[in-house]
Parts: sequence; C-alpha cells; structure tokens
Amino acid sequence: MNTTNILLATTSLLVVVAFLLSFGKFTESSGTSDAERERQQIETELARLEGERQALELSSYRNRAAYPLTPAAVPAPVAPAPTQEVSDESAAQIKELQDQLNEATEEIAETELKNDVLEKETSYLHKEETRKAQRAERAENRVRIALLMGTVDSVNTEYGFATFKAQNSMTFQPGQELGIRRGSGILGRVRVSSVQGEQYSADILPNAYAGGSPAVTLGDELIRLPDDYKTPIEGP
Repeated sequence: MNTTNILLATTSLLVVVAFLLSFGKFTESSGTSDAERERQQIETELARLEGERQALELSSYRNRAAYPLTPAAVPAPVAPAPTQEVSDESAAQIKELQDQLNEATEEIAETELKNDVLEKETSYLHKEETRKAQRAERAENRVRIALLMGTVDSVNTEYGFATFKAQNSMTFQPGQELGIRRGSGILGRVRVSSVQGEQYSADILPNAYAGGSPAVTLGDELIRLPDDYKTPIEGP
C-alpha cells in the first residue's frame, strides 16, 4: 500500500468520524439557533473534506496512469557459453603432437633402460677387472716371496738349456721343474736334467711363448713354482 492510499483511507475515516460527532451535537442542540449555525459549519467542513478526498483520488489516479506498476525485474538467466568445436585441422595437429609426445616418452624410457643396463654392465666389468687385478697382484706377491732355489749362471740357446748353482746347498732331482723368475713375474720353466757336483743343468721348456723358448739370461732366478701357476699354453 503506497502513501496515496493511506491518505485516502485516513481522510475517509475523518469524514465519517466528523459526521458522527456533528450529528450527535446537532441532536442535543436541536431547536436552537446555535445548533443551526453549528450544523451549517459542519456541513461546510464536510464539503471541504469531501473535496480534498476527491482531489486525492484524482491525484492517485493520475499517478497510476503515469507510472503503472510493473513486477520486479528478474534478471534473465545467463545462457551458457557455446562450446567451440575443434576444427579437423586443429584436431589433426593435436593428434600429431600427442603422437610425438608418446614417441618421445617411449624413447626416454628406452634410453633410461639402456643406460641402466649399461651402468650394470660397466659396474660388473669394473668389478671383474678389479678382481683380475687383485688376482694378478696376489700372484705377483706369491712369485715375489717364493723361495730362491738357484741363479742361472749360463745359457745355451742353441741347445736350449741352462746351468745354475743351487742356493744354500739345496739339492734337486732330475725331472724336477723350477720356475724362472724375473722381477715379480715368471718368465718360464726349466726341468732339471743332470747334476755335476753343485752344478745343475736344466732344459728350458717352451711353455712361456708359443713356438719358442723364453729368453733366459744370466742372473735370472729359479724358484719353486706356485701351486696355482698355469702356463700360457695351458690357459689363462
């Protein structure tokens, strides 16, 4: 309910109340001149109030005509944004890029696998080389600390034999094999063939070099062969 309707209702109520009050007073003072005058004043007031009421009604009607009532504006629902379709050319490019990405991923995985295998192989080879080096070092130590049994004092390369003198009056039997030591390695082998007093003769065995005899020289040492010694012909 707006302000105009409230004013109209109030005015109408005042008119009715004033009429009732005036009518009561008019009844009590009927028959007198004062009552007549008061009645006229009331009628005049009623006429004035009725005129104001009519004027208010006319003003309210004009306001409704000029500003018709409309329902409250309701915001229109927002339509969802249309989905943009991907063209065939863009779809083909996307598929090509995806294929390239998949291929690159597979290549990376294959490379990582190869690197892992290579790393393991390298580690294994390194360990093998280390073990071989350790075995060689132990063999050299065994040769180095082997007991000295004699020293070559003559060599006959034409007939392939050498002579040596026993160390510390050691004795040897014909057929006994000794190793030829030079430094920390074994150059080859000799086999005792004969003995004359303290002088021994020994055949140089062609077991150190394929197709020939080791180059024995004066001063090479003769030792007892280590238990794990193997000639190049017999295998590594």
